[in-house]
Order: sequence, then structure tokens, then C-alpha cells
Amino acid sequence: MPRMHFAFAALVVACIAAPVSAAGKPEYLRIVSGGHAVFVQYQDGKMRMAGSVPGLATAKPVAAAAQSADKDVASASFTEVALPFPSQARPAGCTHLGGFFTFLRFTFRPAILLPTIELRIFTATIQLVVRDPKGVDWYYLALANDRTGDAALTAPMVRVPDPGALNMTMVAQVVPTGISIGLEVTAGLTRITTVIRNGKNAVAHVAIRDAKGRLVASRSGELSEFGSDENGRPRLTVPVTTSGGYTITATLVAGPGDPLVARKSVTVR
Repeated sequence: MPRMHFAFAALVVACIAAPVSAAGKPEYLRIVSGGHAVFVQYQDGKMRMAGSVPGLATAKPVAAAAQSADKDVASASFTEVALPFPSQARPAGCTHLGGFFTFLRFTFRPAILLPTIELRIFTATIQLVVRDPKGVDWYYLALANDRTGDAALTAPMVRVPDPGALNMTMVAQVVPTGISIGLEVTAGLTRITTVIRNGKNAVAHVAIRDAKGRLVASRSGELSEFGSDENGRPRLTVPVTTSGGYTITATLVAGPGDPLVARKSVTVR
């Protein structure tokens, strides 16, 4: 199962859960690409997918690859399942489109005199392979999580990433030990956790310059090294020996000399 992102942790902690429902209640989410939707239904350790809500009734069920349960948490995980989008709904050059899914149910009682409540959540990892005009394969992993829905047509949406619309955001803060830096790559509303070009992992290069434009520190690493903790704080701190304002520039490439994937620059004091 993918590492829990801080927004997912906040969802678990802050969301107001509903009273416990009967066991076996179906749960839903929607995956959207190119104006088309794939509806996903989870119930009793099995998952169904279809391009329409009526199609769920006759869709072949897929059994969970792993399940666990105790008095507080139940989970069901599914290995990669092909997403049944028509070719015209897939990103340009797409040669592979699949998804990994985990469904979680948390049950708890906030106080003795209050009823037991539950929170039902999914995580979806979308795996996308796109072949560019030069015949080079680009591999993307995108992560989404939310509460599952009670109805297919109004269930939360997961968007298949558009590789042509990558954007990078950066959080940077001066701390006593240096500058904390966090990077996040998105395609529209979808968070990208992995980019690989022709077998090479994307590498983020960060350069820190002082107010006079002099390079005072730098760091390179994969996207996972520049992520955030469960509270949204950057996990990586780059030591600096000067004081004052800094301009931080981050670039993301898929290997030495490979094309630029994204660029971002911020100034902190």
C-alpha cells in the first residue's frame, strides 16, 4: 500500500464519520479521463468496474489480493486492475492504464455514551505509461485518497493524470538548521508520486542562492526525498551557512541531460 500522505492522515483524523452502517454496504468511487468515467464498486472484499452505473451489475468481480480486519480497522487491497477506458478517453500516447486500490474502514466510539461511528476510505494509485513522439516511454504513478461514496453517480472522483499538464509546487521555510524544502508534482488536481523516463527515475535538483545570487547550497534526489510528513511539513532540510534572504530553484528531470519535466522558484527570508 502506498505511503500515507499527510492529507490522507488529516482526512482520517478530522473527518466527521457517519454512524456504523450494516455490513456489506457497497461503496463507490469514480475515475475520470477525457470526459469519460469508470465507476468502481467495492463490497465484501470484491471490486467491480464498469463504464456505466448499470454495467456494474454485470461486471466481473475481482477478489481482493489481501484482507485484514480487527475490531478497529478493516482493509482490502487489490493488485493492479486495467482501467476500461476507450482509447479516445486516454491521454495521448497512452500504452498502459491501470490502478491499484485499497479500501479501509475505521470504526471507533468517541465516548461510552455515544454510538460507534465509522469512516470508509479508499486509496487509488493510477499507473500510466505514455509513449512520446520519439518512441520513449514515460511512466507515471499518481495517488489519490478520499472517503468512498454511497452512490456511484455522486462518488468522489479520481482523475487520470494528463502528462502534458505537469506542475510543481514547492514549500520552503528557513529553520534553525537550514532551509526545509518540500516538493509536490501534480497534473491538474492529481498528485504525481513517481515519474520515470526510459527506465530512469526523475530527479529533483534544488539550488539555493543568497541575496547576491551566489550558490550557497544544493541537493539532488528523487521526489520521495522531498515529500512532506503527516503534518504537511517538508521532511528534507538543507543546511546553509549564510543568513538573509534566499532564492530556491527546483527542477525535475528524468535523468542527466533528459528533458525538463517541471521547474519552480521561490524566495524565502
